[in-house]
Amino acid sequence: MYRAVELRRNRTVAIKSLHKRHQRDRWAVRQFVSEAQIMAKVCHPSIVGVHGLGQYPGGGYFLVMDWVDGENLQQKVDRAPLPVAEAVRIVNNVAGAISAAHHGNVLHGDLKPANILISRQNAVYVADFGLASLRSQTLNTNTIRGGTLAYLAPEQLTNTPLDFSVDVYGLGGLLYSILTGRPPRTGSPDTILSDLERGIPPVPPSRWGISLPSQLEALVMNCLASDPAARLPTVEQFRPELKAFCDAES
Repeated sequence: MYRAVELRRNRTVAIKSLHKRHQRDRWAVRQFVSEAQIMAKVCHPSIVGVHGLGQYPGGGYFLVMDWVDGENLQQKVDRAPLPVAEAVRIVNNVAGAISAAHHGNVLHGDLKPANILISRQNAVYVADFGLASLRSQTLNTNTIRGGTLAYLAPEQLTNTPLDFSVDVYGLGGLLYSILTGRPPRTGSPDTILSDLERGIPPVPPSRWGISLPSQLEALVMNCLASDPAARLPTVEQFRPELKAFCDAES
């Protein structure tokens, strides 16, 4: 990622380039181009905007995106898990952005702390729609190549069409990680894959010695249900449940 100035508009932008080692990888190129095409369909104040797709003279691709002056959420969480009030504020903002994406018929599919940016003014932005898909398209086992296995929903490892609940799972994983300081699933890739395939749920946050309201833990674990039918089906239904904690902590 590079910081640059777009001279015609005199604004600071970010340049995201496809790494050289992926430039001949058809899957990687397709996902990179797809990110630009899909993001052209979504506009929201909390989503990092994509302004254009370009190609270097040598053939490599790049995206021109909004520049966010700050850090990603993983860097913040690495220093210490966040208090409940801050965690629910951040995830509530992310949920608003994802709801807008869903209204555009777009699934994110890769929600994790590294893909959430926090500006110096504490504003929240959702980035990296590299695994995004239009609803009812299939993300198959190639998702393992791009997504972080510890945050993927079990159905993302199958060849079945995805629906909005895949991002409900992602929001649950995000909230879990912010509150505990660790991803919802830990262990070797083989162990995580086995747990996902067998439908074994993540360990509840309280098992890590985290003190949080029992209703909030129940919400997190509902989102992380292995069976999509057992989760809150949409982000629109998730947001009021989370907002109750925003109001209680404010």
